[in-house]
Amino acid sequence: MNTNMKRLTVGLLAVGAVSIAPIAAAHKASPEVRLTIREPVKHTSKGGAVEGEDWNLEFRITAQNAVGFIELVSTTDLKEAMVVTDEDNCIEVDLQHSLYTGPYEICADGIAEEVFVAFQSDRSDRPGRQDTDDCDLDKITRLQDDSSLTTPQMSNKAYLLATDQFVPSTAESVIGVGPLTGGSSIADCSGYGRDEDLPGLVVMADVGAARVFDQNFDLVEVSPGVRRIRNLAGFLSSVTKETVDRKGRSHVVAHMYVERGMLEPLVAFDARTGAAPTYIGASFLRRIDSGPVEQFSWDTIPAGDYTAAETEELLASLPDFTQVRVRAVLVEGDAPDFIDDVNKDGKFTIADVVAMGYTPITNQAVRTITVLQSDKLRDYADPFIECPSNQVIVGLDLDSEPTGAPGNGNGVGYYCQDGDGSSRSVKRIPQ
Repeated sequence: MNTNMKRLTVGLLAVGAVSIAPIAAAHKASPEVRLTIREPVKHTSKGGAVEGEDWNLEFRITAQNAVGFIELVSTTDLKEAMVVTDEDNCIEVDLQHSLYTGPYEICADGIAEEVFVAFQSDRSDRPGRQDTDDCDLDKITRLQDDSSLTTPQMSNKAYLLATDQFVPSTAESVIGVGPLTGGSSIADCSGYGRDEDLPGLVVMADVGAARVFDQNFDLVEVSPGVRRIRNLAGFLSSVTKETVDRKGRSHVVAHMYVERGMLEPLVAFDARTGAAPTYIGASFLRRIDSGPVEQFSWDTIPAGDYTAAETEELLASLPDFTQVRVRAVLVEGDAPDFIDDVNKDGKFTIADVVAMGYTPITNQAVRTITVLQSDKLRDYADPFIECPSNQVIVGLDLDSEPTGAPGNGNGVGYYCQDGDGSSRSVKRIPQ
């Protein structure tokens, strides 16, 4: 092995030390590895809320009196780990580097007993941006799922049989819904599933396109009574390390920049319930996160397509806010891309992760976040139209029978309105 490629970073308890022996000798008990979730505002029973986008969640993994950080660096790959315990003062962690596999150090007993957190530093990871580090080619393929060939329960994207919001039409097509993901021709792994920068992290939220449903927006069971959600960890936008703080704690810190649709319910509208042209009925239909279809009477029946009044009425029917519970845990090895409700209790928790065969190395961290429903219109220049965000609002044919028969197919969905290519908005703080 090229020794220039391997470097041990030690800065715990003895800054500038060149050997880990004094640090390892100081350990008398395995320190606990803790995981915490920090939201941008403190949520209490008295309030605190965020919008559906443009804020960060922080996942902080903390170890008291850790051994140190190790890394393997090459021009094409970076692998790192925070070593939490090392009983024999010889690090046998296998970092799974693309050019070097096997134990970090050759030790007498040949037993890798260390507790460690595998990661790789990444300052910026967003959809549409090429990853600067190792990107799982298999995940790129799955983020490009052909929805006609991949079953919903094995797809890393959510699809619905919906209408084109830009053109009033009865035609339907299968479209991807939910937050923007990678999977383009460039090496971009951002999206649902395991994250390549913090491969052991599991992030669970039973909301929106994280839920597994079919093209008709009906929830899918992977076995009788067992629902499935997608791991949100793949949306991490940065991973960094903090060597040691004044209390002797070391940290691996991951941030998740929250995009539209990541922690919001998915809402389907059917604004054309009439039986004949123009197919505008006295009411419209709404369905949230595969729940029941709800009917609303128009305050003012639309006079035609592309009207601001129609769009405003649809958006006005949305709930003011949604409470989303986020749970996270770090496991040994690679985290699952999907989490099943194995115990059928209607929740996705660390108990389900364990039942799936994974071994946690941290506690389960939980946060309940109040997300305000604020769907401003998006502007498009060609043609000049304004549309609700298609990450969270879609047009479906909801006139179907309980048996799942197709709907009336008449002018399904909702339509964009005329615009001038620009807009402005005011966000008033709830008082």
